[in-house]
Amino acid sequence: MAYRVIQWGTGFVGKMALRATIEHPDLELVGLIVHGQEKDGRDAGELIALPPVGVIATDDVSAAENMPADVVSYFANADLRPADAVQDMARSRSIPISSYPAALHERRETMVASAMVL
Repeated sequence: MAYRVIQWGTGFVGKMALRATIEHPDLELVGLIVHGQEKDGRDAGELIALPPVGVIATDDVSAAENMPADVVSYFANADLRPADAVQDMARSRSIPISSYPAALHERRETMVASAMVL
């Protein structure tokens, strides 16, 4: 059984993570959250120069709450907006994985409490 992944962010590191997710046999990309109108509505594969994979990018953050996933792979820019990043990760029902580990460590109680409410 593949782990269902929502990828959040397609910047420099996010694009590498997206490619790794798409190409990994034990991972299934089920959603893609992007920032920027030029990426919204495009296929995830096309955003990283791969053939279409059937997952359409969205800038609707609330859509992540309704996507069936096991993991949220969070690679949005957290350095400039750490409080927002923690809030983003906390609102998901899935396990967050991030390139910004300080946010996971600093605010783990908030995320655990939020996940328990969901």
